[in-house]
Amino acid sequence: MFTIMPLQKKHMKSYLRATQDEEIRYLTGTKSTFTLAQLEAYYDRITEDNTRRDYAICLNDEAIGDFTLMNIDTENHAVGFRIAIHDSNHFGKGYGSVAVKEALRIAFEDMEMHRVQLEVYNHNPRAIRVYEKAGFIKEGVRRDAICLDGVYRDEIIMAILSTEYR
Repeated sequence: MFTIMPLQKKHMKSYLRATQDEEIRYLTGTKSTFTLAQLEAYYDRITEDNTRRDYAICLNDEAIGDFTLMNIDTENHAVGFRIAIHDSNHFGKGYGSVAVKEALRIAFEDMEMHRVQLEVYNHNPRAIRVYEKAGFIKEGVRRDAICLDGVYRDEIIMAILSTEYR
């Protein structure tokens, strides 16, 4: 069964698997490596941060990904968004699309935000298609924003407004 739930420390094992997967590291631009202890310490830090909400994407009670609504700006009703599926075996099955829709529902309906923004690298066309299908619009490009394996890649800035969501 597919569920989305608030992130828990036990989900850090899935994060660890994701940070060890070369394809996921490439798609997300992750350059650092982590231990489980580091990821659990990260979890402890983020649970104290009231400018973000973190969720696990689960299949049969096991985390297969996560998403975060971050940099919550209540004055301007804006929030940042990031998502990752932690195992490439789960790519192309619609889990990310469903999770993006739920993240937008939380942001616009529960949190009453007006704007949700994300950044995605141009070498991740699968994610770009998911975001476009959900209603995100490309707003700009940070050219050569990251260098991976000696190749510079662009970072695309996308956003969706509450009026477009409704």
